[in-house]
Amino acid sequence: MSSFIEKLGSYHILTNLIPGAFFALLADYLFDIHISTESIVEDVVIYYFTGLLISRVGSLIVTPLLRREWGKRKYAFIRYAYYGDYIKASKIDAKIDILSETNDVFRNLLTCSILLPFLTMFMNEVRFCIDLKWVSIPLLIGIFLFSYKEYTSYINERVCIINKQQAEKENSTNS
Repeated sequence: MSSFIEKLGSYHILTNLIPGAFFALLADYLFDIHISTESIVEDVVIYYFTGLLISRVGSLIVTPLLRREWGKRKYAFIRYAYYGDYIKASKIDAKIDILSETNDVFRNLLTCSILLPFLTMFMNEVRFCIDLKWVSIPLLIGIFLFSYKEYTSYINERVCIINKQQAEKENSTNS
């Protein structure tokens, strides 16, 4: 178990495991929805996976809603730097990566706080009406499908930026 946690690294512990545990504990204490088990190993896996789902919902739904420009005023609650600028700046200032990690933790905790009431309403309304597995499977497929697309786009953008920087270097050395 300890080697598993060591391999996760601080980013995954902070952005997945802790928000997943936070969500499970709040679901239990505030809404009497029991996610935890009697096994520490199972709980770590459940907390990590719950945190992973929370992270994906935060990235795919909460962040775009907060970045959206509303109405004619062009107001957005948060604004991101252009990804290429972020990459360049993070190479110069290592603290930017730490701040970004902390930023993701807050986004995930915000998402936990948003999802808890929805979980309660869902569990109270749907528990006796339908089989949850037929709702959860398509939901999981959708979350992971769009997460896969999002990360593929990040990778492609990083590759393009690095290729552009390399081409600029080669052009400047050939001149």
